Amino acid sequence: MNYKRDLVNIEEDVNVRSAIADIVKSESEDCPTFVCNVDDIIAKHELWRKLMPRIEPHYVKCNDSDIVLRTIAALGLGFDCASKVEIERVLSIGVDPSKIIFAHTVKFDNHIKYAVENNVTLMTFDTEHELRKMKATAPCVRAVIRIRYDSNAKVVLGTKFGCDPYTEAPGLLELAKSVGIDVVGVSFHVGSGSKDFVSFYNAIHSANHVFGIAKDLGLHFDLLDIGGGFPGKPSDSIETFAEHVNAAIEECFSDPKIRIISEPGMYFVESAFTLACSIYGVTESVVQDENVYNYFVSDGVFGNFTSVVSYDMDVLPEALRNDEGEKYLSVIRGPTTDAHDVIPRTFLLPKMKYGDYIIFHYMGSYTSVLTTPFNGFGESHYYYVVSKDNWCRLQSSKLPLPNSYCNLLCEKN
Repeated sequence: MNYKRDLVNIEEDVNVRSAIADIVKSESEDCPTFVCNVDDIIAKHELWRKLMPRIEPHYVKCNDSDIVLRTIAALGLGFDCASKVEIERVLSIGVDPSKIIFAHTVKFDNHIKYAVENNVTLMTFDTEHELRKMKATAPCVRAVIRIRYDSNAKVVLGTKFGCDPYTEAPGLLELAKSVGIDVVGVSFHVGSGSKDFVSFYNAIHSANHVFGIAKDLGLHFDLLDIGGGFPGKPSDSIETFAEHVNAAIEECFSDPKIRIISEPGMYFVESAFTLACSIYGVTESVVQDENVYNYFVSDGVFGNFTSVVSYDMDVLPEALRNDEGEKYLSVIRGPTTDAHDVIPRTFLLPKMKYGDYIIFHYMGSYTSVLTTPFNGFGESHYYYVVSKDNWCRLQSSKLPLPNSYCNLLCEKN
């Protein structure tokens, strides 16, 4: 198949490894290459609907690929935006403003103005200052109070966002009522990379406490936002997360009039993307009397592997070629002149040579959005594959499929 870059390539059955093997034959060795399996995103959506049908996902742009955004929109999902630029981007692909939440608790005045001018009125706050800013800038907003609930997560957000639901929330709600800001619900985020399933259960109960405070103040709450933190790797199933979420919702928010949304990002895209990097240099060293192979590859920690350092992201490399032979301790080094441009752990890989490719699975989340152009590196190439059946299902869906998405498609050649 003649794969087209930056377009959706339709296949009878998707085989990512086979697609990569074909693609790299014509790719430049100095440019890392992503292949996105659109089927994987669709499967994640179907699983979410099965396990948590009441909860409306609002995608967080941990991957802002245009085709990803259009696929998410075509599936009928909402969006969590953090800035004017993100709101502009989502609106430009035809997303209805009612499907957007401006979920940054500290916002620039002109970003608030842009949002409400474009009918994006649902937005979060967690301080008195932000309440007063919204009142002065756009008193018509529908505000959502963000509470703090931290779990044992890799990325803890409570140090920067969220008010205490017991000591700070009551005063903020009283202030909102006195200044005339319409607060309509509660949001929280338990943090990213947490395997503490019970944290969602407890956080929902904390949110219910704030709903009670609002009721006592005469405020009408009809929205709960349970945030993100849902894992995206197949090995980290969301079934157990869903059990705790559903149990807490049944106990605290059984009223179907209460709308429940979420902000998953990596859940939808982490496993959809595979990255292929060429080996352009090989050296051998001895560490503690053991041979170690150093592979210099076309990407590194200033590129798509930034999260390895900043978020302690796990990576799973393997040789593109099928090789069941002996494996050796291996170190993967990036292309820049910085000595720290190295994935800070060793791997077992077969003995490889110049021109071979290493592929990395589960590279869809917080990779391309964090890259830098240091030393002139940082560009990546993108290919997208989808099965013919899933493409037909997208086209026949009752959900809106933007016309511009159709224009990005190419058939088999």
